[in-house]
Amino acid sequence: MEDFIEFQDVLHSRKQISDQNLDPVLEIAKKYSFDFVLKKSEDFLIENSKFSFGKKMELAREFDLKKLKDHLKSLDESENCAISTDSLKCTVCYEIYPGVPMSIQCGHTFCTPCLENLKKTSSANCPICRKIVNFSTAVPNFTLKNVLDSLGELGKNEKGPYENSKDIAIERLQEQNAQLEKEKEKAEDDLRFAETYINEYWSQILSLREQNSRLKHSTARKYTFLFFGVCGLLVILTYQYYQLNLSITKRKCWFF
Repeated sequence: MEDFIEFQDVLHSRKQISDQNLDPVLEIAKKYSFDFVLKKSEDFLIENSKFSFGKKMELAREFDLKKLKDHLKSLDESENCAISTDSLKCTVCYEIYPGVPMSIQCGHTFCTPCLENLKKTSSANCPICRKIVNFSTAVPNFTLKNVLDSLGELGKNEKGPYENSKDIAIERLQEQNAQLEKEKEKAEDDLRFAETYINEYWSQILSLREQNSRLKHSTARKYTFLFFGVCGLLVILTYQYYQLNLSITKRKCWFF
């Protein structure tokens, strides 16, 4: 009943759609084909809802909200764009560039420690393309340094694949747990509602049984009284008939 009242308030614009009333509004709107309420709910999910990505995707699938699906798909694709860390690593030691990367004449870039080690060797060839170069003329690659700096804070806060997967799993479990809690509360409400009516109907049944029992008892007493009344009347009539017959017999004897 509360869900229908909530839906009526949203339907007649007496109340705005919120994360708290969204589930029952969507369920009733889908059940009774209120397409404009579904669209209104879909717009709310896209623009204002604080639900997680997973919860929104779940609702989009459950209620076939195509616009929301497309929106979430575009967000997912943009979030999946990533820079390969291979381009941020020195090609000699395979470590993220510490300090300022250094580029040599052929265009290849190395970290400062590796470049210093190359200077100490007798070879004058680039370890990547094998061209003859002068390691002493290497210049700082500030473009790559700026990229590294811009990703510095992200790198500090970034979690590994295991942590990300774990966080996603925890979030999904929490959402499922919240959904189960809501279903449990709804089931308990339905159970209390059913128990109330069962008790009420059982009370009515007991009352009817009692009335029926009293009626049967009363009817039985009436028939008993009637039976004995008729029997008594028959006895009286039989006696009177006997007296009358006796009187007639005496008169006949007197006459003769």
